[in-house]
Amino acid sequence: MTELVFRTPTLQDSDKLSDLITQLGYPITPELMRKRLETYLASNCNYAILAISDDNVVGLASFTIIDCFHMDRKFARITSLVVDEHQRNHGIGKALIKHAEKIINSAGCTSIEVSSNINRAASGTHDFYSSAGYNDVRAEIVYFRKTTT
Repeated sequence: MTELVFRTPTLQDSDKLSDLITQLGYPITPELMRKRLETYLASNCNYAILAISDDNVVGLASFTIIDCFHMDRKFARITSLVVDEHQRNHGIGKALIKHAEKIINSAGCTSIEVSSNINRAASGTHDFYSSAGYNDVRAEIVYFRKTTT
């Protein structure tokens, strides 16, 4: 693997992004991925970064910067992180996180959140985030969710 290059995705990346998001466990067609990407790229608070190796997309990180209304602070939430299943365990995920953190820090965020399904612990995902410096804060915070129609 050559050195990684990072860039913002374009609509021409929709097929590969569809494949990556499907590998993450959220099946999506290239057409729907293109529509989501159009919306995402038009936003001023959502970001996506591709990791490129040998002219191939090998990973994706996306995050949202949230400007708190009730406090004078901003924080970021990583909304997806995935490395192509054929490229895992080569440091791409950690490189994506570090690159995202540079952007997040330059935006003035004071913290970064990431959530991971409890079922992903067995695959090492939780250990990955811990090794990247993220702390399990389940004892500090409770999230509530309501499904809407």
